[in-house]
Formats: sequence, structure tokens, C-alpha cells
Amino acid sequence: TGEDKEAFLSSLCARRLTYGDIFGQPAFLEGICRLYRDLRPEQVIPTHGAAGANHHLFCSLVEPGDKVISVLPTYQQLYSIPDSLGAQVELLPLSPDNGFLPDLARLEELAQEGVKLICLNNPNNPTGSLAEPGTVAATLEACSRVGAVLVVDECFLPFTDGPSCKGLLQEYPNLIVLRAFTKLYAMAGLRLGYLLCSGG
Repeated sequence: TGEDKEAFLSSLCARRLTYGDIFGQPAFLEGICRLYRDLRPEQVIPTHGAAGANHHLFCSLVEPGDKVISVLPTYQQLYSIPDSLGAQVELLPLSPDNGFLPDLARLEELAQEGVKLICLNNPNNPTGSLAEPGTVAATLEACSRVGAVLVVDECFLPFTDGPSCKGLLQEYPNLIVLRAFTKLYAMAGLRLGYLLCSGG
């Protein structure tokens, strides 16, 4: 990394071995913020990988009887964890007929009688479909109308030229974007992920 080895080891050996920062090491949070524009450390929640991010997210927000909408197919945690918590999970099937993109009209129908969370992942895992900016914006508008929290798993997005929801964190008050170091940085063993939460 270009660091002076002796200075690094000296700093490491001087570190006090105790509990870490409960909300994340400040320098780490600031480092993540530097990857984005207009993001503050208090909007970043570090987690034990993306799997830990999903578990933390759903256990924090979902209660028995809550309605959760998730696309299908997708990463299984996005519908299985809410289901295990007693949520009413409604699946939004993705079809090859429209490029495995969410059917927004059907999404509106499913959200008619109230919904707590809407879960997408972009690009979709496993189909690879990539939602364009218009689709993302329309989904956000649908969530806004029903007061739902939109959760977008973007773990594979850095491998594409697709639009990220991270730029909308300041505009939409109920948006959570999930990212991880596993895929992009090939750091699966580190088990490091994070949630980016809207500033509203």
C-alpha cells in the first residue's frame, strides 16, 4: 500500500486491544463516505458482510404482520428473513418477457393495501438484469406514494455502468442501499458490508 512498514507496525503495536467503536471506526466511516458524494458518516452502518447487513436491516425494521414485497428470483435473504420474522411476504415475479425487470404496475397493485418494505436488487442476482434510471425513479415514486422503505441491494452494481440509488439518498427519506466489499474488492474473508441510509 506504499506505507512505511516500521511506522505501520509501531502504530499497530501501540493500539489498545479493547472493544471497537460501537457504530464503526470513524476513519473507516469517513473512508466509505469518500467513495460517494454528499454522504455523512452517520448515514453509514458497517455490518458483518452483506448477509449481516440484510439480517440487521430486517430484524430492525420488520415485525410480525408487516407486509414486505420482494422481487423473485433474487438473493434469498431478501424474502426468507422477513418471512422468518412473521412478515407477510408478497413476491413480485420477474419475467424474461420484460428483461427480468420489475413490473411497476404489478408493484403498485401489491402495495395498494400498505407495505413496510420493498426489496430490489440491482443488478438482479441471478438474472443480471439492470434497471435503468427511469425504472429506479419510478420505483422510488411508487414507494413514496405508499410510505414504504425501499431497500436496494447493489452488491454487484460496481461491475456495471448502471445507475446507483446512492445518489438519491438525500432526496428520498426512506431509502437504504446495501453494499459490500466481497465482490468488488475480492475480500470475502474479511466479511465486511455496509448499509447507506437516507439522510431524511
